[in-house]
Amino acid sequence: MYAAYLKARRGSKSFEGPFYDCQVVSLEKGTPGQFLGEFVIRMDEVGDYFDNGMGTVHGGAIATFVDNLTCGAVGVLDLKHRWNSVSVSIAVDYLNAAKIGSGLIFRARVNKIGKTLAFATCDVEDLNGKVLMKSSHTMAF
Repeated sequence: MYAAYLKARRGSKSFEGPFYDCQVVSLEKGTPGQFLGEFVIRMDEVGDYFDNGMGTVHGGAIATFVDNLTCGAVGVLDLKHRWNSVSVSIAVDYLNAAKIGSGLIFRARVNKIGKTLAFATCDVEDLNGKVLMKSSHTMAF
């Protein structure tokens, strides 16, 4: 379902449009009592569009994609398929820089979906598995 969403958004003229050239790597159900599911997206090459002027990816650009990805993951895993949500809180910790031209792996984990709130986390890694960013996201329906 999320792959269709990404495909439909490719070529989007919105500011996050270039992010939709990603591949869905996996969507796995979680462990009961721990998390609902994990969604992994791969971006083979981060383009110049996201350059922060220092040859690395702008942190706000990655945070924007994390916002979209976690909302999409909640929409896929939510039994009510609520795709529209608003952010209540999003926290991002930048651990290492991502170089322009490098590839990235986004691992979004949906921890809980309630009546009015959903909770997710997302780690961003380079293609060698080095963690670049950790985030948490709370969404309201």
